[in-house]
Amino acid sequence: MIASIGPLRLVAVHLGLIRRYRLEQMAEIVSALADMPDMPTVITGDFNEWSHGRGMEPLKEHFTVHAPGLSYHAARPIAPLDRIAISPDVHLETAGVIQTPLAKRASDHLPVWADLRVAPDPLAAAQPPFR
Repeated sequence: MIASIGPLRLVAVHLGLIRRYRLEQMAEIVSALADMPDMPTVITGDFNEWSHGRGMEPLKEHFTVHAPGLSYHAARPIAPLDRIAISPDVHLETAGVIQTPLAKRASDHLPVWADLRVAPDPLAAAQPPFR
């Protein structure tokens, strides 16, 4: 069965290797999103951030950032560089890292996945993503 979940914005990222530039890139993404119509939003991809507690400051006001697991290096995963950031009207049900033999050969990063639930009514979210 395919269910209609309404609008959902997906932003794919591959952020820079230097934290200062990553922070600037995230700030630009947040600024660009603020100029767009409000809707449930997911930002996902290679955040290149090794820290568990720092480096996501530009997203903190509008998103919850999840690290589904160790995704780098595919041959011997030691860091959760690939993340999923969700706006308040998106709920993470479960998430993980695919560790099949093919996934380990396909890239230096393992793919991450998430089961997400979008709030049925944007007004039901704790706060609008931007405003």
